[in-house]
Amino acid sequence: METRKFRVVLADCPWDFDDKLTMSKVRRGAASQYATMGLSDLGLLREQLSPVLEDDALLALWFVSCQAFDGLTLMASWGFEQKQIWTWEKTKKDGTGQAFGMGRIARGCTEHLYVGTRGSITRHVKNKSQRTSFQHPKLPHSRKPDNVHRMLDAMFPGEAKLELFARRPWPVEGWTCLGNQCEGDGRDIRESLQELAPA
Repeated sequence: METRKFRVVLADCPWDFDDKLTMSKVRRGAASQYATMGLSDLGLLREQLSPVLEDDALLALWFVSCQAFDGLTLMASWGFEQKQIWTWEKTKKDGTGQAFGMGRIARGCTEHLYVGTRGSITRHVKNKSQRTSFQHPKLPHSRKPDNVHRMLDAMFPGEAKLELFARRPWPVEGWTCLGNQCEGDGRDIRESLQELAPA
């Protein structure tokens, strides 16, 4: 794998999620879908991540509402300062109206990204017309829409971008997509990051 420095990181971490609620025969919770990682193990990735980043870099980190504190903690442990929250507003499959999600208090119909920076990122942003929210139909468990990839491509054209815990390659030049469910990689994230490290 080619050694390079990345301006942008997009991460959809396999958060260790304590949800044992049983309401039907439908499998619930992240652990029923894929191997998860605890906050401390995710934090340790900084050792392998930091050396492959530009001094000026941006992190877009997916989280759900009940993980807000963990998301901020992880962002800080990776060396980024939180600046914005971007929100995916989930619609029905036909693209109309709000989706009807899970939740013990109110039904969740959003997911979010903390967007944080290290160094001075604003001088690298080429397109400043992107919005902090977007609508897209609800998707199967943990799958994310492509909107954020397109936003980051518009904001940082030609810059090297790294996706952690990717489900599939993003077919735009400049992206390196790592994840044990990602075609073209398929390894533990720690092993993949180690290969990116400078010699």
